[in-house]
Amino acid sequence: MKIAWLCNTLIPEAAEKLGIICYKPESWITGIYNQIKSLENIEIIYLYSSARAQEDLTIGNSVFISFCQDSEKNINRQKDKFISVIKKYSPDVIHIFGTEHEHSYAMIKACEELGVLDKAVISIQGLVSVYAKHYYAALPEYAVHAFSFKD
Repeated sequence: MKIAWLCNTLIPEAAEKLGIICYKPESWITGIYNQIKSLENIEIIYLYSSARAQEDLTIGNSVFISFCQDSEKNINRQKDKFISVIKKYSPDVIHIFGTEHEHSYAMIKACEELGVLDKAVISIQGLVSVYAKHYYAALPEYAVHAFSFKD
């Protein structure tokens, strides 16, 4: 099975091999990646946002492919890049991590244009406004305003 991942950032393992400083290691993405890459018959096509084009990198059964960072001017260029990747690798699943950046929209447009929208799945990474409503989760007032050892 081939899985294409559209991510906002690169995992540390690939960043190190490419000589890129990984400022925001996404530990949960890295964890998922490490679990999936160890499965037999799984190929990961990992698309990541980069300030400048990088050479494609193959690590085991994964290929890491960069695309230009977000800009409204780049949406068509990103879409074209995604179309070429989808045509080249023919992924069975296209997993889009988050919707907060324009490249997510570009990928959806690429899938739509190629007629593979039914292979696309989007995971919403965090809805801070919803978290805020439940942050105190019925804690008593004294607990909300108390200081802990951590404070």
